[in-house]
Amino acid sequence: MNSSGINVIVSGVVQMVGYRWFAVNSAKELHLTGWVKNLENGTVELRAFGQKGTLDAFIKQLSIGPMLSKVTNVNVQGIEYESTYKDFLLR
Repeated sequence: MNSSGINVIVSGVVQMVGYRWFAVNSAKELHLTGWVKNLENGTVELRAFGQKGTLDAFIKQLSIGPMLSKVTNVNVQGIEYESTYKDFLLR
């Protein structure tokens, strides 16, 4: 099992449009662990852990977002895998 992690900052119209719930549902469908939260500057931050190919699929979904969102930037940074999380949480 070759798991890795990503930290993602998503910019655009991503708050008050169901973006975090979209991220939670997408992550759970892909069996990823981690969390998502709104930041005060209007962006959304995510930390996700799983297989690299699955994380790539997740990033593609994040760049589309839910219907009411308008994603303008997805900044992805690789991070160390953390086995702390057993689920994908809304923070």
